[in-house]
Amino acid sequence: SAETPKNYTAEQLCDMAVKDYQVKTGAAVTGTAETNADGTVTVRLTDAQGQTVDTYHLDPTTGKGTSQAGTAVDLPQTGRNSAAPVLTGMTALLLAAAGAWLMRCSGFFRKRIR
Repeated sequence: SAETPKNYTAEQLCDMAVKDYQVKTGAAVTGTAETNADGTVTVRLTDAQGQTVDTYHLDPTTGKGTSQAGTAVDLPQTGRNSAAPVLTGMTALLLAAAGAWLMRCSGFFRKRIR
């Protein structure tokens, strides 16, 4: 099913842009956002010295846009391609199956409860 578009606030886009930049580069940055006359949002990312390191031009409906270098930016996708939740779920299933198998092997289900 397709996701319904959301209208992101400038503050939400700013937070997402900071996270996106940090995930991509590992560098700590801060961001400021401003809404343009055409309704788009510009997020300026700065380093600890106050120097601009990147600028994102974004559509507030989709959270997508371009960086200063012209590369595509998809902010809602940031962080969703991690394997950690999948691995955690698989581990939980394996542990539950192992526990059920051990209970079966121990004869737990055959014992009479008095």
